[in-house]
Amino acid sequence: MVCISLLLVLEMPLSLRGDDYRYATNAGTITITSYTGPGGVVAVPASVQGLPVTSIGNEAFIYCGDVLEVAIPDTVTSLGDAAFYGCFSLTAVTLPEGLTSIGEQAFRWCLSLGGVHIPASVSSIGELAFNSCESLLAISVDPQNATYSSRDGLLLDHSQTTLITFPAGLAGDVTLPDGLVTIGLAALASCHFVSSVAVPGSVTTIEEGAFANCSLAGISLPNGVTNIGRYAFSSCPNLAEVVIPGSVTGLQEGVFKDCPSLTRITIPGSINSIGYGAFANCTALTNVDILTGVNSIAKQAFYECTALFSVVMPNSVTVIGAEAFFYCTNLAAVYCEGNAPSPGLYAFDFDDHATIYYLPETTGWAETYGGRPTAIWRPRIQAADGNFGVSTNHFGFTIAWASDKMVVVEACPDLAQPAWSPIGTNTLDGGSSYFVDPEPANRPRCYYRVRAL
Repeated sequence: MVCISLLLVLEMPLSLRGDDYRYATNAGTITITSYTGPGGVVAVPASVQGLPVTSIGNEAFIYCGDVLEVAIPDTVTSLGDAAFYGCFSLTAVTLPEGLTSIGEQAFRWCLSLGGVHIPASVSSIGELAFNSCESLLAISVDPQNATYSSRDGLLLDHSQTTLITFPAGLAGDVTLPDGLVTIGLAALASCHFVSSVAVPGSVTTIEEGAFANCSLAGISLPNGVTNIGRYAFSSCPNLAEVVIPGSVTGLQEGVFKDCPSLTRITIPGSINSIGYGAFANCTALTNVDILTGVNSIAKQAFYECTALFSVVMPNSVTVIGAEAFFYCTNLAAVYCEGNAPSPGLYAFDFDDHATIYYLPETTGWAETYGGRPTAIWRPRIQAADGNFGVSTNHFGFTIAWASDKMVVVEACPDLAQPAWSPIGTNTLDGGSSYFVDPEPANRPRCYYRVRAL
């Protein structure tokens, strides 16, 4: 006996109103699965063979670059993931009353889309639904919508405490609205025309990728921000300055990765750990100030920061992760205020000019650390910082050493017959202090030295 099985394929070609579609049936309804028509102004049919069209499926119009406008019938209740992704010429879309869900990345990279109106019925908008729409100037929401709202063209949750999408076509200096608590996932990602952002003091959370690939050059973060998510500011090409407030408790993975204009950063002591790849490939970063309280520096935290010149490690740091400073080719000095941290594999590889300095009273040090030579860290007179010498009837200079250390400055008129006398004591708040000779006129010829107390 020969058995023959027949497979019924429910996805079929369709030609309606001059447009070509493929569709699938499901429980007496139609899902449009792909569009292959000539583009232009497209009206999606309300029914096919007597069955209502209720869904536009995942990637149904993906990369349909010739589509200029789309009208979606009131029968449609859902738009799938990436349904109109990359429709570069799409200028307008009519979303129907009755639509309940818009999938992830549904309109992402619709570069010509100028505006969108969200009906009252929509209760679900997927991640990145309207991101990278570089002509988008406003998203409006029906006032009767119970889930979403809009303000000044921004897409917000109903309570207006979470920013969901900042239209990527807006430009210039941006002040986000008062009352925000959360800047949502990728909310300002790929906003290529924004130069600066003022964040209101009500914000406590900046979610993953919130500003990734944004063109901003500076941002003011208020005290009160406690959490900055993964890759929140990654790949921001113009970001030169960020002040991280002392309320932040952690720097997560890749938070400032690939920011080639960032030159200096201070990491407050409220942060327990500097995350994996947090500043990787920040090739203009020259100085990092890590304040007491930071305990660990994760793997590749400063990977290939090729301009980095010096780092001060507070005594709270106990772990330096693998490849944390890998290929920091200009790194000259790492100043450690505490006992030797646990070094990860290849932590300082290819840092051929670096010396690891440690304080005399600390422990765990050998002739090398992480493959680099070590040396005792002693107080130094900064002879080339612009403050050295005579100024307004006094002579002075900056002393640099470990934070909060005390030093005594001694003077001697003749090195051939050295008789050193103490002339001042300084406490190095923040690692430095400016010394002024109290009686320079009485010392027309003088040598100075600094020693620890």
